[in-house]
Amino acid sequence: MVERVNHKPVLIMTFEGVIYDYDKYGWDGIEELPGEPLEGSKEAVDELSEKYDIYVYSDRLTQKRGREAVQEWLDYYDFEIKDLIFQPIPHFVFIGPKMKKFPRKWKDEFIRELKDISPKG
Repeated sequence: MVERVNHKPVLIMTFEGVIYDYDKYGWDGIEELPGEPLEGSKEAVDELSEKYDIYVYSDRLTQKRGREAVQEWLDYYDFEIKDLIFQPIPHFVFIGPKMKKFPRKWKDEFIRELKDISPKG
């Protein structure tokens, strides 16, 4: 008998503008990222990871040492994610800074909405 593995739905969020405060710190710093997390992003990832497998998308991953810099930054701020990706994978939710619904600050109401939606309709 094959054991069924229960996977969580996949949630992808961009690094720049959703986790990393891109507006404040910009693109510089491929060797070492100078900025801090966007306010509330760490708490949001912690809470949402109870329901979702969280992947972080970034164009920086194509840059020399970009993947290592982003991973080191995430580790430094203790973000626990499934993996870093450069190309989107099949997903249930994608959060980016230019999406109409993203409030630019992680608010409890937005996190509750994300936790309440279901892939089953």
